[in-house]
Amino acid sequence: MSDDADRALTLVLGYTGLRWGEAIALTVKAVDHKRRRLHVNRTYSEAGGSIREETPKSHEARWVPFPPFLRGELEHVGIGKASGADIFTNGQGRPLHGTNWIHRVYRPALTRAGIPDAENRVIHDLRHTYASLAIQAGANVEQLQRAMGHADATITLNNYADLFEDDYADLGDRLEPTADALRTRTPPDNETPGQNTI
Repeated sequence: MSDDADRALTLVLGYTGLRWGEAIALTVKAVDHKRRRLHVNRTYSEAGGSIREETPKSHEARWVPFPPFLRGELEHVGIGKASGADIFTNGQGRPLHGTNWIHRVYRPALTRAGIPDAENRVIHDLRHTYASLAIQAGANVEQLQRAMGHADATITLNNYADLFEDDYADLGDRLEPTADALRTRTPPDNETPGQNTI
């Protein structure tokens, strides 16, 4: 992407799991660069061509972690903006419209990158990308629920249970080193062999 703000917005969507409305409603002061957290305390919604500010879907503010490489991207796009200003805006400084952005920026970038079926991709795909990456990085259901702003873990599991399957299948392999250490350890002098071991 040639535009730094478009690139940063795409990375925020793909590496934090924020909903579109939450991402474009981020203000400069909502970014905690030191702790690498985003404060999601509002969202924008589109209806009839107009955009209005609302509370997040769960009606609760939350802090969402972001990876270290995003710190520089977010610092760069926030330069020169007031603390209460939106980070991601159109050329007139107003909130972005998702429909325009997906046709003008997102799908053309996917096409240039050689992504199959780019013309049918939607912004919400990046939320699924985040869930997949987070699970691969070791996130559990509760952590994913909190980051994605789901009301409870059931919603998270209903949407992403299949992504946990590979992790679940590998559980036995991951238990092997621990089990092996317990089975083969040498008991202390005051412990009967076999005591407290498997």
